[in-house]
Amino acid sequence: MVKQSASRPIRDKYPDTLKSFALTLSFYSLKAYKYVRKTLELALPHLATLRRWYKGLKCQPGFTDEAFAALPVRVSEAREKSHSVVCSLVFDETAIRKHVEWNVTKFFSYVDVGTDIDDDSVPIATKLWFLW
Repeated sequence: MVKQSASRPIRDKYPDTLKSFALTLSFYSLKAYKYVRKTLELALPHLATLRRWYKGLKCQPGFTDEAFAALPVRVSEAREKSHSVVCSLVFDETAIRKHVEWNVTKFFSYVDVGTDIDDDSVPIATKLWFLW
């Protein structure tokens, strides 16, 4: 990163470790991300690049495949260190603007609780639930 900050190259691809660090840091604190990016003289990717990476995630209602794939990895890492594995589910909600969108194949923004009902008989969502 120091070499990169000295020469400021334009990159087409970032190493996976740097990509992971950038996404994690920006997730926890955007202010800290901007500070580290400025301090390292642009060694971290621009926020627009992070947004492009986030677009590649499949964020449909329900549990993601990435979450299920991460569980066995965490369990095996804990077992290697002879730690017990404890899991908890934490829910949180945030208010969202009422707005229905059409992406040529499907309407979005209706309440979706996994019933596979895809019409306007369900109410428009006003809250977004998060599972941590």
